[in-house]
Amino acid sequence: MAKVLLNTHPQPHQGRIWSVSWSPDSTRLVVSGTSEPTVWNVSHPNYTPFDRIGTLSTQESRVLIGQFFVDWSKHNNRIIVTHTGGLFQSWNGDSLNIINTNQSVQTVGLATNPIKANFATSAALGTLIWGDNLLLSLLPYQTQVGYLEPRSISALDSDLMVPLVLDWNYDGKRLAVGYISNNKVSIWDTDTGNILRSIQLENRPTDLSWNKDGKRLAVAVDNKIIIFNSDTGDPITTYVTQKAYDILGVDWNPTGTQLVYPNIQVGTTMPTIVTPPLPATASVTSLTLINADTDASIQTLTSGNTLNLGSLPTRNLNIRADASGSPAKVVFTLNGVPFREDTTMPFSFGDTAGNYAGWTPDVGSYTLTATPYNASNVPGTPLSVTFEVTDDER
Repeated sequence: MAKVLLNTHPQPHQGRIWSVSWSPDSTRLVVSGTSEPTVWNVSHPNYTPFDRIGTLSTQESRVLIGQFFVDWSKHNNRIIVTHTGGLFQSWNGDSLNIINTNQSVQTVGLATNPIKANFATSAALGTLIWGDNLLLSLLPYQTQVGYLEPRSISALDSDLMVPLVLDWNYDGKRLAVGYISNNKVSIWDTDTGNILRSIQLENRPTDLSWNKDGKRLAVAVDNKIIIFNSDTGDPITTYVTQKAYDILGVDWNPTGTQLVYPNIQVGTTMPTIVTPPLPATASVTSLTLINADTDASIQTLTSGNTLNLGSLPTRNLNIRADASGSPAKVVFTLNGVPFREDTTMPFSFGDTAGNYAGWTPDVGSYTLTATPYNASNVPGTPLSVTFEVTDDER
């Protein structure tokens, strides 16, 4: 995975960086680690230079020893700050004025919900989901409600052990959680408390971040950033840094085009911004009704068509999907039910080197969706049509 290095770090952040997060408009970064969080303007061309806007500093935070973690809420433009010592703070992302400060449980991970005023933290207690000042629930799903210092909470399933890092999908309903002991990332449905998918890694994940498209999940492991297809768990591409140290943070910008990761060596450092090459995506551009007797096209299918079997040139039909972007396969569904997966061109309901197999639909209403996938199994842009099938003799 090629790297495009964009910033030169003329103004360093003091101390080791453990956490970094983009502002909702992608023009600023909040950076934290062993020293208090700092906010930087990165709106210049090619992100050069980084201009310091301010430091999120209070009397309570100045005396703390440990690590600060930050996340810039895409929902309400608040910067949430937690600390391994238990400090919790909320800041206005524009004025950098503090909104509230409190003492919470000790945390090592933080993620804000992009569509609600909720955030999640990871700690020895498990993965906790919070409101402004209330504990809302614990994964696995429990109807727990308490104050910032919950009195009684059961631990996560022993197979998952202690969560380390987490991030909320842009739909606000899925939370990806990385675990220390079993080197897994689990994707949770936060409405039901069910695990939707788990991804096995070579080593423990040190951070993770959802792309805006909801399909790609960047996971930091050792000195690599691995981008996964979150629907299938398959790796799409891998970026290996030229440094020997681990990457302890990663964050997609809100437009989904660039990644930022922190440098962790001791001293004055700044994060690195990279533009990963995106996998080619495909689109289904049209659906064509085929005469399976002659292999000739009958008509382009569009929503609202009525196909009268009695007036068509044959009852032996087929449907071909034409696509751009060189998909590796096309998956067809009829009325929401998987119908066929075709991995060779022409993508159709069945053929041998362009000799189409016959298909005769029953009378009724149909919704046909054709979805293309690239070689990394990332879905592209599907095409759906609705049509009626009748059988009136001429």
